[in-house]
Amino acid sequence: MAALETSTILLHQSINMTLPIKMKLPPPCTPVRKQLTRDLRLQVCTLHDVGFQYVRIASSLDISQDQIRYALNHRLTPQNKLSDSFSMINDDAEKILIDFVCASRLHRRMSYFRVAYELN
Repeated sequence: MAALETSTILLHQSINMTLPIKMKLPPPCTPVRKQLTRDLRLQVCTLHDVGFQYVRIASSLDISQDQIRYALNHRLTPQNKLSDSFSMINDDAEKILIDFVCASRLHRRMSYFRVAYELN
């Protein structure tokens, strides 16, 4: 314990400051709020659809009115973007299209409309 006190005193003397060893931080001005879970967002939407006001929902679920506003203005669950796992054309048509476009410089510079016209 004495070594710890000595090292802290040397540290304070090296930076020419005297600081208390134990400092208490003041509480934050606004309470830290956690993000709402999917279930809480669903409860907020359900209570709002039933006719509850923001103040009543906030007091019953112990959340802020800003969290209620956010839950009502955004989707309940995040939606994934459509992936490229499916193709609009089959493999044979894709091979024909690639061969046509790669065949010449003129074909590579054609518009999509012109390529479609040439292949049909």
